[in-house]
Amino acid sequence: MSFSGGEVSGYTARASTVPDHNLVLMYACSTFAGGDDPPVSFRVYLPGATILNKAYTGFDAIVWSAIDTASGATVGLDSHSNKVLTDLMVASFIKEAVDAANLRYPPTTDFGVYVPMQIKGDAYARLVNVYMSQGEWSDTWRHSWYRVF
Repeated sequence: MSFSGGEVSGYTARASTVPDHNLVLMYACSTFAGGDDPPVSFRVYLPGATILNKAYTGFDAIVWSAIDTASGATVGLDSHSNKVLTDLMVASFIKEAVDAANLRYPPTTDFGVYVPMQIKGDAYARLVNVYMSQGEWSDTWRHSWYRVF
């Protein structure tokens, strides 16, 4: 497998009925530090264009934890991701969900510097249904595949 110019080649396509990526939440450090290659490789973003209902989220620096603004305590990034996913499940746009999570659980570096999650792609992408398996649809979002319309 190889990656060049935003394209992945030399791989075997998966043989499943799982929908293509529509929304990618990347909780990996410095995912935007490499420019546009990561979101382009998931085929949810093209520089200079908007692919409707497709978006990629991530950070442009190394992120260690988040701050709970209600208590002031340092919490794990799982609090941030749970907030994003919970808001998506009640039909928030990805921008609304990410902004709310950044506000409630501001992600920080190991030096306490605020590093907000960012979005590339359609800020108005939203989660409508969750793909479970074999054509089932469910409102349960944990341990599931996501499909955004």
